[in-house]
Amino acid sequence: MIDISKNLVYTPLVKNTFTTSKFSEYHVKVSSIRIAGKNVPLNKTMLKTKQGVGGTRISTTTPFTILHTTIYDAVKTAFINALSKNVTVVEPPTKQFGLCFSSKNVRNTNVGPDVPVIDIVFHKKSAFWRIYGSNSVVQVNKDAICLAFEGQDQTRAPSIDIGGYQLEENLLIFDLVEEKIGFSSSLKLQQTSCSEYEKTS
Repeated sequence: MIDISKNLVYTPLVKNTFTTSKFSEYHVKVSSIRIAGKNVPLNKTMLKTKQGVGGTRISTTTPFTILHTTIYDAVKTAFINALSKNVTVVEPPTKQFGLCFSSKNVRNTNVGPDVPVIDIVFHKKSAFWRIYGSNSVVQVNKDAICLAFEGQDQTRAPSIDIGGYQLEENLLIFDLVEEKIGFSSSLKLQQTSCSEYEKTS
């Protein structure tokens, strides 16, 4: 079996000055977001942490990634523009998600629905975490797929709160000695899973 840990993308952990413990929460620097290879126009000040507000946190207790409304709106627009022309946007059947589309013309791949890939770009352009359909969208009923991100106006919280759904079947290694974190993309690319990786660790 392939040792996935040798092919991770590493980015430094960022200390959140709003907490007393150095790494009581895990924060990373996100410099940009790309969808289908194109940069999403973002207010870059939202990506910076100042007095505990803004920036990006990794949260296994948050079900779906939460984006500040201004970031979410930009991501939503870019995702719609990158969708195949034969995919129809539909009224969300649930209030939880703000963008849904018909699953009729969306084919399935080994990494989930064939939708535009989302790249979370860290401290430099070559260090990015690619999110495929299995982690970027969720099937909410037999006819509709929704972008699995939520938009909220966080006032005392990170601008990006990376949630558990986006982390499923992705390997993360927290290296607190070197103060960095390593990300894989979906383990389904290697035809393996977290459970299989645990057996060989």
